[in-house]
Amino acid sequence: MAIPYGERRREGYVLRRRDIILGSTIRGALITALMSKLGHEIIESELKEPGILSTPFFPLIDGKVKTYPAEAFTFEHKIPKKINGKEIREIVKMLDINALKKAARDNNIEIIAEKCIPDDPLFTPAVGKPIAKINNQYIAAEVKATRTIAVGISKRSGRSEEGMLFTYEAIAEGQSFWGRIIDLKDVISEALPKSNVIEVRIGRGASRGFGIAKLALKELSKGEITKRKEEIRKKISDGYVVLKAVAPLAVIGKNMFLETFPEQFTFDNQWTDYILSFDDVREFLDEKLRECKIELCSASGKKLTFGYLMEIGGWSLKSNLPKPVIRSSGPGSVAVYRITAGLDAAPDALLLAEVFGIDELSIAGFNYIEVIG
Repeated sequence: MAIPYGERRREGYVLRRRDIILGSTIRGALITALMSKLGHEIIESELKEPGILSTPFFPLIDGKVKTYPAEAFTFEHKIPKKINGKEIREIVKMLDINALKKAARDNNIEIIAEKCIPDDPLFTPAVGKPIAKINNQYIAAEVKATRTIAVGISKRSGRSEEGMLFTYEAIAEGQSFWGRIIDLKDVISEALPKSNVIEVRIGRGASRGFGIAKLALKELSKGEITKRKEEIRKKISDGYVVLKAVAPLAVIGKNMFLETFPEQFTFDNQWTDYILSFDDVREFLDEKLRECKIELCSASGKKLTFGYLMEIGGWSLKSNLPKPVIRSSGPGSVAVYRITAGLDAAPDALLLAEVFGIDELSIAGFNYIEVIG
């Protein structure tokens, strides 16, 4: 069924993207679905010791090709071209990892401007758009939307209430998304039917028939995780790391202050302790990862962070009240860091951040990153 999940913007901020379903939304829908089998205890358990985590979900093109949020310095042409009878806007990736790292080393931001900005002024930033490479060209996912007009009904009279006309904007039915769900305590595994498919309700309007979706789960092998660690090791061998936000990024800094891309990442913290308390995790992550520290780079007096801002809210299952709004860097945003301690431990530390998130806000769907260079 259609999922009420409209796009919202405010000057200077993206409040919600229709083409990305936030991890907090997926996690909440999954926990609610599990209540029918495990009872309300699942909510109390998740509040005390969270075991279910979720990255954002991104659209699949034609139901099978995975898309990823376009990183900073990805551009889309304003004028569409006809390709195979379809009008498609050309997308180019101008991100040059070597240029970003060289700018940090040489303290010269002009290197980025020379390498990462197209000459054609008709190209506009496409950062954050879910894209995939098909037949050697980048294609943006088209997420179809529907609008439904509804009338509020007076509880007193049982008739339509004047001034209560409103609309739902929703993701149209029949579209597929993909993402990663972590089940630290094997709660989902125990409740999952043999088909590995569970029905969930996403967004508002469930009583009106909206939001019915099916989650089909496939296990990620430990071999794939180990392989990813070696890929990270090769990318960061020069002591620099380029990070891309896969989820909205708002890391808990000093005095609980939220930073979009913090000045420093350290991994000797309570979140690391919690994640490493699970035996299965310690099979592929070394405790030495706590030694790793990375610091945000600058060039020509400017921090090397690129992207856009989002403000994320939500609804609390516990209090049944709105959650505080959090300012964050949107998916696709990029930053350059230098590894200042624990280079040997860095692959494990960064793998932890990729799979389980950076800190406690990962429970709410924030702070999943990808090492892209």
